[in-house]
Amino acid sequence: LLYEGEFTNNQWHGQGQFHSPFGALLYEGEFQQGKQEGSGKEFRESGTLLYEGAWLAGLRHGEGRIFTPDGSVAFKGTFVSGVRTGRGAEYHKNGLVFYKGTYTNGEREGTGVLYYNNGNIAYHGDFKVGFRNGSGKEFYQNGSLLYEGSWAQDQRHGTGMLYAAGSVPAYEGSFQHGKRHGSGKEFRANGSVFYEGGWVADQREGEGKVFTAKRQLAFEGTFRMGKLNGLGKQYRSDGTVFYEGEWVDNQRHGQGTLFSKAGKSAFTGQFRKGKPVRA
Repeated sequence: LLYEGEFTNNQWHGQGQFHSPFGALLYEGEFQQGKQEGSGKEFRESGTLLYEGAWLAGLRHGEGRIFTPDGSVAFKGTFVSGVRTGRGAEYHKNGLVFYKGTYTNGEREGTGVLYYNNGNIAYHGDFKVGFRNGSGKEFYQNGSLLYEGSWAQDQRHGTGMLYAAGSVPAYEGSFQHGKRHGSGKEFRANGSVFYEGGWVADQREGEGKVFTAKRQLAFEGTFRMGKLNGLGKQYRSDGTVFYEGEWVDNQRHGQGTLFSKAGKSAFTGQFRKGKPVRA
């Protein structure tokens, strides 16, 4: 028995039930001219409720809810021709909202909010084709701001600001595929700039400058794998050059020159692990 219920003009019409060939109840509710239309419930073959809400021409259409096999709500919102379209919300297993926003063709699209399972906001911003895409804010689980800026394919990508705990600025600049990449500034906890220059895959790379906590230039030169590697200068607190030459892993190493405060050469020659090699 596939159908049990009311008929009009030899068509399923009114209240009825639709069963699988094996007898499992798949739909219970209203029919119009042989198709599910109006209010109805859809069931899994296992017997658990899958969907409850509005139908049109055999498809989910209008307000409805989707349920997990254990009976908890997974989604609540609007459907158009069987697809999530318009406003809606997804839920954590504990019943709290996971996502609230808009949908297009079944995907998160437009402005939306993601939530942690404690109810705090995890992300607020733009979505496209189901991913975080565009401009948005990311938050720590305690509610403080973690990141504000551009996104692409669910990753920080473009220009943005990264924050330490307590919404203290930690980095400002370019991101690529979720990592600091390009030109950017790294900050100390007191808000002063620690490093300004190039980045590759979350590490200082290329030309850059390091500053003291008093915002004075301490080093400038070439960075590789996060450390001074190549040519660079080291400065005294009064702004005069102390050393100019080669570096390896943050140490003076190779050919270089030490300068007096007056700017005159005090030593020119080879350095090994930070120390001059004297004859």
